[in-house]
Amino acid sequence: MNTLISELTHFLDKEGTINAESKDIEYRFLKLYTKKINSETSDFILSKFNELKIEFTKNKFEFVSEDSNGGSLFKSFLNVQHQNEQIDVIIAYHLSHDRCNIFLGSKHANEKIYLGKSEQLNNFWDQLKKSDREFGYFLPIDLRNLEAYHNQEIDNRNFKIEKNLWFKKLKSIFKFFHPITHIRSLVVINFKNMTINLLLRYFGLFFFVSSHLFLAFQFLFDPNIDLGKV
Repeated sequence: MNTLISELTHFLDKEGTINAESKDIEYRFLKLYTKKINSETSDFILSKFNELKIEFTKNKFEFVSEDSNGGSLFKSFLNVQHQNEQIDVIIAYHLSHDRCNIFLGSKHANEKIYLGKSEQLNNFWDQLKKSDREFGYFLPIDLRNLEAYHNQEIDNRNFKIEKNLWFKKLKSIFKFFHPITHIRSLVVINFKNMTINLLLRYFGLFFFVSSHLFLAFQFLFDPNIDLGKV
């Protein structure tokens, strides 16, 4: 946005040095820059309020304007729309004073609050209405100072998700470094090793006893058996 304003100011400074008629300068300016100004203005607003729709209804340029203390003034009249609701907005580019004021259209002058349901338009309205809430005082905000709209519900949901992930990571870290956990894991491993050793020992003892019982039964039923050959 600042780059655009610098470009427009440079064009006007150049035009002013050739002593051209104001009407000629105004015609060339509107022909060269109207679409570019509206496009960059729309892109800038949508970068702050991504669901709004911008419709330009009229553009006006005065090389020498009383409304800009004799400086050059470009005005854009637009409808800002969302969910079948709209508000009228005017943007005044005071090119000789490096200002681009944005304010509500005159039909909203007596409306104290926004009565629609759109949260984005309501937020947009509130920022512009700050300029004339004090009686007898009017100072439109600069378009470049327009604050971006944030969906609080989405922000809260994302915060909860991030918080839960953070707690899970923290819990896993504590679990890994906690000494009781390590002791418990060592006990489990040792218990498994002891169980295997005991099973092997019992199996060996069972084999030893069973083999000797077999020999004893053989000798019992056949006293003539030669144990030395067994």
